[in-house]
Amino acid sequence: MMSESADISSVDGFIKQAEAARQRQAWDDAIKVYQVALRQAAEDPRLRLGLAQSYEAKARQIGLKPLFLVALQEYWRLVNANPADVKAVDGLLAVAFNAGQLPEVMEEFRDRIKKYPEIGSYRTIFKKIETLFLFSAEPRKTMAAGPRGAIHTILGRVLPFVALACLLGWVVVQMKAGKTPAAELPVAVRVLQAIFAKFGIFSIVAYGVYQTHLRLRSSR
Repeated sequence: MMSESADISSVDGFIKQAEAARQRQAWDDAIKVYQVALRQAAEDPRLRLGLAQSYEAKARQIGLKPLFLVALQEYWRLVNANPADVKAVDGLLAVAFNAGQLPEVMEEFRDRIKKYPEIGSYRTIFKKIETLFLFSAEPRKTMAAGPRGAIHTILGRVLPFVALACLLGWVVVQMKAGKTPAAELPVAVRVLQAIFAKFGIFSIVAYGVYQTHLRLRSSR
């Protein structure tokens, strides 16, 4: 039977291998290393966190929603085991935002607060979710409000500036992030990256559709 010190040494070796793969952004290699390591040390939170972050990073790299959901499951395991784990919580919320699961996660913690009022970490997490949820929903409310004239003003004049602002914001966030792996960035940075990218693309597409509509209407 392997001794405790040998176990630690083995886990550290796996983590070094996985870190080397993550530095190369070879996410598939990192995932494989963590999966093998978890068969030997299933309770080690460092391995589980590394696996979740690698799935998240791969999902961001190729833009595949199902991978965000896989990462979400791994983060849930960590948060369920230790709701005070800040890295796990931040990862959970960032991935839930990108996977479009933030409302569901919000409801889950609302229920947990009712069932387990003695666990203060659940309230802390719920406050974080409220902040992220309101922040992500506010631009949609602004776009939906106002009479028809205001809508035309937004579509014709405001959207190009929104697209430019999102592009500049995304560039600034990327510069500040530097070469830090995406999964290791603070949750606020990851959410900002997603918001700037999504609203930037939305603004460009919406403006193009609006201009096409105007041209078609004027040609009749």
